[in-house]
Amino acid sequence: MKTSFFAGFLSVLLLCCSAAERRARPLHDTENGVRLPYVDIAVNLGLKHEEDLHRLYDAIALKGLRCGMRAMSLNAEQIVVERGDFDRVKIIVTGIVVRDKLTVRIYKSADLAEPASAPTLEVWENGKKVREEQYKLYLD
Repeated sequence: MKTSFFAGFLSVLLLCCSAAERRARPLHDTENGVRLPYVDIAVNLGLKHEEDLHRLYDAIALKGLRCGMRAMSLNAEQIVVERGDFDRVKIIVTGIVVRDKLTVRIYKSADLAEPASAPTLEVWENGKKVREEQYKLYLD
């Protein structure tokens, strides 16, 4: 009897541990990640706002949309989405930024098939659009 109780307890413990491990993994694995061609949708406003970008990424992923994260430059990282999903995702992203009062920059990266021009970024601070600007580094 003690053996079956111990075996049952061990089984439950292992099940709980594997469930916790699954929850700790990123929301997107390689199968659900963004596919080429992709474009940038959002970039953080310096490392002090990195958590806002991660919250936005999680919200996009929870909606079942393919997206990815990548480093852009020193002190900046960005969320990328598939080019065909950009317009739909931008509407969703804007709503999340306003609802959750996030501080990020929203933009569409330059299309390599188009003539070269720097993308205009919408700067959102605490859920409000405050200005548009060309890309620049934010040093904390």
